[in-house]
Amino acid sequence: MQIEEADSFDQTMSREYIRSIKENTAQLKAENIYLKKELDWATLVMSDLNLKIKDGERKAKFSNGFKNSAGQRNSRMQEQKMEHSIIQ
Repeated sequence: MQIEEADSFDQTMSREYIRSIKENTAQLKAENIYLKKELDWATLVMSDLNLKIKDGERKAKFSNGFKNSAGQRNSRMQEQKMEHSIIQ
């Protein structure tokens, strides 16, 4: 709805203009409430995704650390076996 300014201070035009402004204000308030809810939802989703990413990174770091530790133990065991077989 396009709001047109009154050309004069005629009471009927002024009342219509004020009514139009009030309607437009009510629509903008409703839209503002809707947009705030949408923003809250988007913020919640982003927060949840960030937590999932951090949890995934933590699990990957732990998993890689465990694999590296196990790989180092296996290498040491193989080295010890080779040393033991050379000694015999």
